[in-house]
Amino acid sequence: MLKYNTEFLNNLAYVHFGVHPKSEPSGKISVVQVKDIIDGSFNPNNVIRMPEAGLKERDFLRAGDVLFSGKGRITAMKWNNEGENVVASNSFFVIRVKKERVLPEFLAAYLRSSSLKKEIGRKTKSSTVMHLSIEDVRDLRIPLPPIEEQKKFARVAELLQEEKRMSEEIILRKEKILNHLL
Repeated sequence: MLKYNTEFLNNLAYVHFGVHPKSEPSGKISVVQVKDIIDGSFNPNNVIRMPEAGLKERDFLRAGDVLFSGKGRITAMKWNNEGENVVASNSFFVIRVKKERVLPEFLAAYLRSSSLKKEIGRKTKSSTVMHLSIEDVRDLRIPLPPIEEQKKFARVAELLQEEKRMSEEIILRKEKILNHLL
C-alpha cells in the first residue's frame, strides 16, 4: 500500500468485544461466530441463538459495524445489517466507526489484508496461534487514503473475495464432474 498518514484505530472507532453466547435454540437473538464468516462474507446457515436477557444496546450489530477476529484465523467483515437482533460472539472485536475519515468497508478490507497480517505477525510474540488483545487492536495504525481511494481499495478487495469464491466453486464443480465420471 502506498504511504498515507495513519491513525490509531482507537481514534477512528469504538472497539469492544462481542458477547459471551449462552446458546438456547429458542432464543430470539442470533449470534455471529468466526465460523460464520467466510472470505469476508456472512454465512447465516448455522448461527446459534441465545436469549436477549443481559444484553446492552451496544451489543446489537448495526449496519456499518466491522467484525474483526483477532484470534487464530484473522478475518474481518463489514456488517451490512443482515438481520435484526444479531450480536457478535466474544471471538470478535466489534468496531464501530466514529470518524468520517475512514469507511467501514475500507477498514474491513484493510483488516483482512496481507499487509496488516504481516504487521500483526511482527508485533505478536506467539509462534503458534495469533492472539490480539483489545489494546493491540485499538493501537493498530490504519492508513488513511482519501475517501475516493478508500472506496476503490474496498471495491477491489470485494472483487478479489468474489473471484476467490467463484474459483473455489469452479474447482468444486470440476471435482464433482470428475468423481461422477469415475
